[in-house]
Formats: sequence, C-alpha cells, structure tokens
Amino acid sequence: MNKLPVYILAGGKSSRFGSDKARAKINDKTLLELNCEVVKPVASSITVISQQKDAYQDLGLKTIADDIKDLGPMGGLQKALSDMIHEGWFFLISCDWVGLETQWFVRLQANISNSVNVVLYRDEFRQPLLTLYHTNINQRVDQLLLDGNRSLQQLLDQEKILSLDVPERWEQAHQINSQEEYIKYCQ
Repeated sequence: MNKLPVYILAGGKSSRFGSDKARAKINDKTLLELNCEVVKPVASSITVISQQKDAYQDLGLKTIADDIKDLGPMGGLQKALSDMIHEGWFFLISCDWVGLETQWFVRLQANISNSVNVVLYRDEFRQPLLTLYHTNINQRVDQLLLDGNRSLQQLLDQEKILSLDVPERWEQAHQINSQEEYIKYCQ
C-alpha cells in the first residue's frame, strides 16, 4: 500500500483547554508527537497546520500556517489542499486525538475508491478529523468558505463519501478538548 501525505491540524485556539493542547503531554510525549508516531507507518510526509509557520519546529515537525486565520478545521483542510503538490489522497487528523491505531489508517486507505472523494469512520457522527480526503474536493471547500460556511459536516453532506463502521477498539479513542478530559484520560 502506498504511503500518503498526512496533515495534522493544530491551529485551534484551544480555548476550552486553556493552553496549546497539541503540546499537552501524556507519558512524556506531546499529543502531537503521539499522533505522529501513529501515522508515521502510513505517511509519505507529515505536515502540521497551525496558526503560525514553524510553531512546532522545536519538535522537529514541518509546520505551515493557515492562509486565513480563524476558519477552524475547514481552513486547515483548505491549507492542506493548497499544500498538496500532486492530485490525490491525503489523511487529515486533528492533533487532539489519543488512543488511535495505525491499522485504522490502513483500513481507511484500503477502502479508497474512484467513486468517492472522502473515506471516513462513522459512529453516532461522521468523523471528519480522522479522514481520507481527495484533492477533488478543492473547489467545493473554496466555495463553502467563500459563502461563509466553515462546517466540515456541510462539506460531507455535499460530497461523495464512503462511511465505514468504526473499527474494533474505537472506544479507546478520544479527542481531548478540555483540561477535565485530559485529566480523566491521564488517570
């Protein structure tokens, strides 16, 4: 299986967390570093998208800045699309995941199809921040943002997607959005 580019979103304000959650540590590694370790086996490259270029250079991570700040994950997706050198598939994840497994990314990639532009997991909700996107969505993302719509769910409503049932052990995966969730996870 070919390795694909991976983009990790770390450009949020972390307002609920109170500090840069990408740098929150679990067992002496930042959330960002933990996610890089999980995706490394499937990644042709790993790029972090943040509010500032080189924000994570001290961690040895290539970091690019959002073109337009404060557009949320949709702005990060737009930046990933503009950074892609060639047309094709890429992974997009948020930096605040814990408990992910490399095999989950392999499974997403194994379900790539010419008839869809997005491959993702779905439990109660579609998971747009642990997803494979194709560059074919570029114009739709640009148009949604021009219309003032920053919703990834809205994008998914308009795109050809393949929703997979969540993988085994999905219950171990969490997104850390607050200090309370972080403390609970670390206990």
